[in-house]
Amino acid sequence: MDQNAYCDNETPDCSRDASLVPCVALAANGNQRLDLKSQWRELAYCASPEAISVLSFDCALRLCCLPLRVLRESQGMVLTVIIASGPTAHAIKELRYLAGMDIIYEEAEREVVEQAVFLAYRGHETALAGASVAANMRQVERSRHKTDSNNPSCCVPNYAPTPQLLNAILDRAIFLGASDVHLEPIGREQRLRFRIDGVLQSEQGFQAGQQTAEELIRRIKIVSRLDTTLTRVPQEGGFSYQCGELSVRIRVSLLPQISGEKVVMRLLYNSMLEEILSGQGSPFARLGLDLCQEEGLRAVLGLDRGVLLLSGPTGSGKSTLLYVMLQEMNREWRNIISIEDPVERIIPGINQIEISQAQGLGYAELLPRLLRQDPDAIMLGEIRDSATAITAMNAGSTGTLVLSTVHAGDCIEVFARLLQLGMNPAQLIFPLRLVSSQRLVPRNCAKCAIEQRPTSALQSLFSLPPDSAIFASPGCGSCRYSGIAGRIGVFEILPVTDRIRQSFLSACVEEGFDVKLMRSSARKEGYQPLLFEVRSALLRGEISPVFALRAAGVSPDIAGY
Repeated sequence: MDQNAYCDNETPDCSRDASLVPCVALAANGNQRLDLKSQWRELAYCASPEAISVLSFDCALRLCCLPLRVLRESQGMVLTVIIASGPTAHAIKELRYLAGMDIIYEEAEREVVEQAVFLAYRGHETALAGASVAANMRQVERSRHKTDSNNPSCCVPNYAPTPQLLNAILDRAIFLGASDVHLEPIGREQRLRFRIDGVLQSEQGFQAGQQTAEELIRRIKIVSRLDTTLTRVPQEGGFSYQCGELSVRIRVSLLPQISGEKVVMRLLYNSMLEEILSGQGSPFARLGLDLCQEEGLRAVLGLDRGVLLLSGPTGSGKSTLLYVMLQEMNREWRNIISIEDPVERIIPGINQIEISQAQGLGYAELLPRLLRQDPDAIMLGEIRDSATAITAMNAGSTGTLVLSTVHAGDCIEVFARLLQLGMNPAQLIFPLRLVSSQRLVPRNCAKCAIEQRPTSALQSLFSLPPDSAIFASPGCGSCRYSGIAGRIGVFEILPVTDRIRQSFLSACVEEGFDVKLMRSSARKEGYQPLLFEVRSALLRGEISPVFALRAAGVSPDIAGY
């Protein structure tokens, strides 16, 4: 059997990143054991609709097996499956009988197979189920309008399966590995989009009218414990959703628009952090940091005081890196407290506090009170104002290690941002120990990547030789025709040494902050801008020119892409 049989290149619904799936040649006796502890999602992606249709969900769950592919061989049809460890002869015999064909199987841990079965079946079915429910609700909506116009005294029975529709949308989002769900009004229609690997993609076939959308939004407000009577006021909330064994925390934001309310739901996967922390090797390496960058971070995490700041745009992975650092610091002898908005992931052993603006408890109000709790380390979700910045820097100067984030373009702009908040240069620079900036850049799909030559503008920007080989992915079935197969992290790290402090104070002139002078001085100390990491990833063929340019802050159109 071909070792790529699990991930057929021509099947549209297989894995978005086939390299993650343990595709090994099956042993002749069919009982080779695989280590699939963190691969349940990739297995679910690789289950083809044809294989799913062979076995019902109830049978797959009862036998604890996931159909992957239907192979057409000279001897007849063969079904490849992943099955829970230690299957009995009776279970294999029943599986052959139900499938009506021969079986070739691999073994995996039961909990992995159960989660993959649930996700695969719900993922393949909910795309149709969600569209079907929305279509039924839309049909009833039209019937209501027609009935009201013909005979106002007659009414159509209330048909509002909104919980079913919401569950279908969330199941589909989890199956696709989406980070955000967008439900937005477009005239009298509704558009459903999922952000997958940092790129928004429309869900084809989803059509919902205004009444359906209002009922769906009302349901979202109810589960998020928001006021259902408010439609012209922005609201924020959240709820937890259980998809099989997978628990997902969902953060909800509603914003009124001219055509109605727009809903954005951010999906926070608790299992993602567990997989990063429980895998082999360093969790920092799995996030994308090189050895030198990791050593710089660990050196600061071992200190008993100071301030470490992360920067980057929304969705660049700052929170994930913060949680990994908290877990690395999480020891019995340390008192670690975090203030978050909201608490995205629960870490046992960390004292996590969620701010409440309704009660007047924000970062600026909570932080001074935390300092009376004898903390060894404090994590702030974000430094937003002058009061929070000043208190954080003072805490870092007086015996507490402070970790936080700042919205800035790169490491050098972090200094400018803090100065804009009204901080004194000396008060700002001396507690600082390290500043970092990061991006998550979509990775090329390895199955459809093709070689290209860089344009002259791209050569100039990244200092590329004219004969450089770069790669771009036009899209195929494996990546759902997006050309993207996951994302990679790119980082820049700036340790704040005495020379960096002196350069910063020299760059603080009467006219303002001389960013150019600071950047030049930092490079002399070994600082490498994010552009270097992006260039390396581009030359390795991991990212396309379009996403490399976007990560560098340059419009692709300017460079001819």
